[in-house]
Formats: sequence, C-alpha cells, structure tokens
Amino acid sequence: MSASSRRALDAPDGELVVLSRSLVDDVTEASRANPRRRIILPFHKGEAELLHRMLNVIQPDSYVRPHRHLDPPKAEAWVVLRGTVAFFTFEEDGRVRDCLSLDAVGEHFGVDLAPGIFHGLIALAPDRVLMLRPTTSPSPLGYLRRGLQRPQSTCFSCAPNSGGATRSARYTASPWLRATSFAQ
Repeated sequence: MSASSRRALDAPDGELVVLSRSLVDDVTEASRANPRRRIILPFHKGEAELLHRMLNVIQPDSYVRPHRHLDPPKAEAWVVLRGTVAFFTFEEDGRVRDCLSLDAVGEHFGVDLAPGIFHGLIALAPDRVLMLRPTTSPSPLGYLRRGLQRPQSTCFSCAPNSGGATRSARYTASPWLRATSFAQ
C-alpha cells in the first residue's frame, strides 16, 4: 500500500473485507510512511454509501484536529483497536470539556459522540489504530439536487492541519494536552 502524502488509502475490493492483523499492520506501516503521520483506510466504496466505516491509524506526532460536524449534523463512534489515545471534547470557546484516556485493552476503549460537539484526539504512543463510524449524510449528488453545499467540518482556527510533524508537534504540546495526567 502506497501512502505518500494521501489522506486515505483506496478502499479494499470485494463485498466482504476481513479485518485482520495483517491488514491493520499494512495500514499502520502506511501511516508511518505518510508525511501527515496518519492515514485512513475506508471500507465504504464511495461517499454515496449509506454507512461510512474506516480505520484511522495515527502516530504520536500527529493528531485529529479539533473539529465538529454541523452541516449536516453528524454523530461519530470511535473504538480503539490498538493502543491508547487521548480523546478530547471542547466547549465553543475552545476550553476542554472532556479529556479521556481510551485504551484498546482498558475499561474505556471508545466513545459515541453526539452531533455538533467539538472533538479531537492524540495518539499517546506509536501505531494507534481506531475504527471510526461516522453517521452518513446524503450523497453529494443529493445535496446538489436540493441546492445545498456538500457537508463540511468546522475546525478550531487555532489548531493547525495535521499536515506534518512540525505543526502537529507544536499543537500537541499545547496546554490542553499537557494538562492531562495520562499524557506524560
């Protein structure tokens, strides 16, 4: 699997995709090679599918930029399959609302998040693997037929894109992460 600087790999072929350790290892290797230090493996074959599912593999010098889904409102479910992450929710003004340690083998291993809540996460060690299942929205064609714009995420303006280790490292060293007792 070639990752280069892509945000996502191509979805696997076939009607049945078996989730295996070797598949996870391949995606993990792609995240290490990616300049963003993270990568997504979608299982849905296109944006128009009713259910979006994906693996999101993140290295410690990257992160999921704090964002929310308002237009249309989208819920998300995150389940940690490998490792530990710091998962955050935020108030409208950027203050941390919740700071959770989610561990694949711990008591807390995932979250189900209501629509419209600012959230983000940071890998606390290498090769963190998460299964993400966001709710879906109508297809882009459905939006065009109704005269609507394609759905967008709203990100905190103070949080840089996770487009490289330098920018991400500056943000992951921010006070909201340093304030967590498990991010040592």
